[in-house]
Amino acid sequence: MIGFFLARALILAFGYAYPAYECYKTVELNKPEIARLRFWCQYWILVAILTVLERFTDPLISWLPFYGEAKLCFFIYLWYPKTKGTAYVYETFFKPFMSKHEREIDRNLIEKQTETETTRETNEEKTDVPTAPVKMVPAKLLRTNTKEKKESFAISSPVVKKPAVIPSSPVVKKSSVVVPSSPVETIEEAELEASSSDETGEDEKEKETEESAIEETIRLTRARLRKRMGNIGTGSGTGTGTGTGAASNK
Repeated sequence: MIGFFLARALILAFGYAYPAYECYKTVELNKPEIARLRFWCQYWILVAILTVLERFTDPLISWLPFYGEAKLCFFIYLWYPKTKGTAYVYETFFKPFMSKHEREIDRNLIEKQTETETTRETNEEKTDVPTAPVKMVPAKLLRTNTKEKKESFAISSPVVKKPAVIPSSPVVKKSSVVVPSSPVETIEEAELEASSSDETGEDEKEKETEESAIEETIRLTRARLRKRMGNIGTGSGTGTGTGTGAASNK
C-alpha cells in the first residue's frame, strides 16, 4: 500500500510537474526552439492519451507487481534527454494510427457538432413560440354564465305533453328516498307542470263557456215556447168569446 502511494506521488512529480516546468521554460524563451516546442507538444499528447487509457486499464491490471514503478519509468523514458522516447513512440505508433483514422474522426466530430447545433436551434425555436395569454375569468361571472347556459338549454328543449292519467288502482306510497335532480331537469318539470296546468285551465274555461252557451240556448228556447203558448192561449180565448156572443144575438 505504501509503495502504491509512493509510486503515485513520484509519477505526479516526474510525469507532470517536472515536464510542465521544462515546457514553461521553453515557451518563455526569447527565441523558443521549434524542435523543442514540437517535442513537448508530442509529450503532452502522449500523456493525455495515457491518462485517458489508465482510467479503464488501472482497475484491471493495477494488481500486477511493480505496475506503479513501470508507469513511472515509462514517463521518465518519454522526456529524459538521452532517451527522448516521446519522438520514437509518437512517430512509430501514434502518428500512423491517427493518420489512418483522421478523416473518420473529423467526420464524426463534424456530425456531432451539426446534431448539437440543430438540437440547440430546435430548442430555441420551441422556446421562442409565443403563447396566448391565459384570461382569468372571475368565479362569480363563470357561475352566472353557466346558469344562463343551463336556462337557455332548458327553454330551447321541446316540451312533451303528459297524457292524462286516470287513477284506476289504489295509490301506492312512494319511497321516502328522494333522488336529487339536476337544475335542468327541475326547470323542465316546472315548465311541464305549468303548461299542463294552463291547458287544464283553458279546457275548464272552454267547458264553462260551452255550458253557459247551452244554458242560454235552453233559456231562450223556454222563453220562446212560453211566448208561443201564451199566444196560442190568447187566440183560443178570443175565438170562444166571439162564438158565444153570436149565439146570444141569435
